[in-house]
Amino acid sequence: MTAESCSLEIPSGPQHGLGRAIRRVRHERGLGQHHLAWKSGVTLSAIADIERGATDPKWATVKKIAKGLGISMAELAAVEASLAPEVRQEREEEPDA
Repeated sequence: MTAESCSLEIPSGPQHGLGRAIRRVRHERGLGQHHLAWKSGVTLSAIADIERGATDPKWATVKKIAKGLGISMAELAAVEASLAPEVRQEREEEPDA
C-alpha cells in the first residue's frame, strides 16, 4: 500500500496531542526529560520539541519514546485520544496567527 492509496487522513500540523500524551505519561512515571531521553535513545531537544508540539516526530521516534516510557504504541495512542478534548479546546482558544 502506498501513501497515495491510503485513505487515512494524516494531519499536516504538529501533533500537540501526542506531545501532551508523552508528557502526561512521563510525569506519571516520575521521569524527567533527560531520563526519558536516556531510556529511549531520543535526544533531549527532540523530546522537548515533541512535547511542546513544535514538531511532527517520525513513527520510529514515537516507538522509541513509547518503549522508553514502558508502554506500547497503542497505550500511548489511548492516552492521546483521552486528551483530545483538552487539545481541541486549546486550539480553539488560540488567536489566529
